[in-house]
Amino acid sequence: MLNFTVRSFPDENVKRWRNELAIAAKNAMAAQKIGRFRSGVPLIVMIYAVFPRPRVWQTPRGWKRAIKLWRPWGRRIDSIAKIVLDGLNTVAFEHLSSVVSVAAMKFVAPEGGESHVRVSVHEAEEV
Repeated sequence: MLNFTVRSFPDENVKRWRNELAIAAKNAMAAQKIGRFRSGVPLIVMIYAVFPRPRVWQTPRGWKRAIKLWRPWGRRIDSIAKIVLDGLNTVAFEHLSSVVSVAAMKFVAPEGGESHVRVSVHEAEEV
């Protein structure tokens, strides 16, 4: 099982962030003393994206308005999942076709909390 966190967050420079993610994955693999997942092994990828708090939420009035009129915010979760999978491709596994399941969730950072993306990759158990 591979677990790691990227402390930065995808901004306009997606290529730079994807490279940061690949480096974080390599460092985690070295620290956890695991190699790349074997070819043909079905993999499950879990992604937890913690977004920075929207500016409007930082005021009491804006927070109340955000609760009443909830709107989607931040980058789309499918975009983040695609960036993560592209960053892990050939680093943690040989090909994207090894991935059989992706679960991606997004959250808002608590007040004073940092935005980050946490990734977990593990082999799927046989059914």
